[in-house]
Amino acid sequence: MKLFSNGNTLSKLNNNCYLLDIKTPSTKETIIDIFKSVGINVEEMLREYNEVFDVGQAEFLELDGIFIFVYKNGYNYFISLKEKDSIRSFRLFHKYCVYSLFKEGIETNSINEIKKFIDTLAELKRSYPLLLLYDLYTLYDDTNLINEFNYQVVIDDEEIELMLPAFRDVKDAWKNLSIVLKSTKEDVGHIEFNLSDDNFKYVGNVEYVIKEKYRKKGYATRALALVKRLVAEYEREVDKTLYISTEVDNLASQGVILKNGGTLYYEGEVPKGDKVFFLNKVDYVKIYTIDANAL
Repeated sequence: MKLFSNGNTLSKLNNNCYLLDIKTPSTKETIIDIFKSVGINVEEMLREYNEVFDVGQAEFLELDGIFIFVYKNGYNYFISLKEKDSIRSFRLFHKYCVYSLFKEGIETNSINEIKKFIDTLAELKRSYPLLLLYDLYTLYDDTNLINEFNYQVVIDDEEIELMLPAFRDVKDAWKNLSIVLKSTKEDVGHIEFNLSDDNFKYVGNVEYVIKEKYRKKGYATRALALVKRLVAEYEREVDKTLYISTEVDNLASQGVILKNGGTLYYEGEVPKGDKVFFLNKVDYVKIYTIDANAL
């Protein structure tokens, strides 16, 4: 381990990998000089980074001719990947929720390009499990993308997919499904349902949430239609009635339900002992039903 005057330390983890602990905010020139001290030139790989390197960690590694520089602190990532003569750099600023990809010096915010880049890193991680990139998969969450390596498609239509973590059994009577855009793999929200012998609950047995950025685009309506298909095809003998509870003034949710053939089943007070009352602080609801068997 090398200790520098500003408190930064550089450790050699193996023949191909170095880890830099940045203890003092440092300029790009300082970081370049630190790696030069052990015979590594990262100047070209950092050409798109123009901020100060704050307290955090940086790692440099080489795998089969591919060079990766990763810097992360509490606020941002910067990742530069060099293969042959091509350099791609990605940065994500949590402070501003901005992400961008520099490909051969050209900046883009294309979600498709960014996903390809992160997928490349994920493939490297799969091929080399010891690769540090210890929280690589949080990049999918941070950029609002689904990590397809860890998910499976349960059902889809021409625009969206409902996806489940790969380790979950698709035959389970309870599912919490991610609502994913087919074109970009953006995670737009989730829909959850639970089947039993008696599905009535004041909270309902179907709940869905669409992230604010993606509302008013019909994704909840599509997701609920797909859940209806799933429940209709479910093999076990269970109650296939869907109950969806809404607050009286939630007209958007009620519109989604009505577009899927819902009918008003109950409107009234919630018993004080029910969890909707004491957890959600809701004392009056409208509950709609959809009969999946009617498909």
